[in-house]
Amino acid sequence: MSSGARAYVEHVRALQAAMEVEAGPWPQRSFRIADQRIQLHIGSPALEPLLTASLQHRSLPAFAANEASPAADLHLYLWDSGRSGWPAPPSPPAWLRGAVTDRFPCHGELPEGNREGIRCSFNLWPHTLQLLDGAAGQGFFWIEDAERLRIHEQAAPLLRLLSWWIAGRGGALLHAAAVGTAAGGLLVAGAGGRGKSTTALLALCAGLRYAGDDYSLVTAGEPPRAHGLYGSAKLKTLADLHRFPALAGCVVNPSPQPGDKLLLQLAAAFPQQLGDGFPLKAVLIPQVGAEGPARLEPLSASAALAAAAPSAVAQLPGTAREAFRLLGQLVRQLPCFLLHTGAEPAAIPPLLAAWLEENR
Repeated sequence: MSSGARAYVEHVRALQAAMEVEAGPWPQRSFRIADQRIQLHIGSPALEPLLTASLQHRSLPAFAANEASPAADLHLYLWDSGRSGWPAPPSPPAWLRGAVTDRFPCHGELPEGNREGIRCSFNLWPHTLQLLDGAAGQGFFWIEDAERLRIHEQAAPLLRLLSWWIAGRGGALLHAAAVGTAAGGLLVAGAGGRGKSTTALLALCAGLRYAGDDYSLVTAGEPPRAHGLYGSAKLKTLADLHRFPALAGCVVNPSPQPGDKLLLQLAAAFPQQLGDGFPLKAVLIPQVGAEGPARLEPLSASAALAAAAPSAVAQLPGTAREAFRLLGQLVRQLPCFLLHTGAEPAAIPPLLAAWLEENR
């Protein structure tokens, strides 16, 4: 199987190279993510705004044609077929050989196609391939038609490829929010619907720095660090937006399709608050519904891990081991708290800011 995975990567790589031979080098965009230089090679113009808007604040300046650009740590090649006319890659052999019931794995990940630093995900709805050769520092993203890229994929573009890449370098993309100051920040973790996004957006609107409301890129260290990644946020309905009037101008899709959330692009409105990230000082688990003022209640490491781990493991199963290991390190290394959100959400940001100031 390992030789089959390697042969498949070589086939996709040759297909992409042939397209560049035919049409010339694809346009490039470069981004700085967790001290890594990520270079996108964009074969379909229709994909560029959809896959780069949430990364805009991490963009690096373009180099003139006569300048030598620094070497990239990761090259990602992106194309579709419906808008550009480029050919589709073949289905992965690991998908074709499986039984019919095995062809639709969770999130499209193909465990039998993941060998020798190669990771593969294949979906039919929408028809999408994501393929990473970690050893070569190359990845490939193909979708049948750019118009089928869903809102959640625009909010967190290239999520699977980036999660595979960073997991191989001592970090993880965690299903968590992260807010703070330049001196230090807070990881806000826990199950969906518990208040992570609300806490993050309240903090953003109150002037704190923001490194994510749904997915946060975290690396281990002394101290661990949350890195700036996606400059986006999502809200369920326009009624939710009414709680955040400062975000009204950030909405990309004011009339979302059924099943979609409102997508907000934050970089233009909050350019000083979406930066490189910050060292982490504590882990918070929001607890909604409590009466009284917002407050922090000390929480044991085991209780914090039990609250944070299930959603982290379920959201990105291909990197569940790395996410669980990193979360375990974080809750042992940092103080953990229940964040009782209380009856007055506006009290949450001052509470967080005061704790961060006391624990600089």
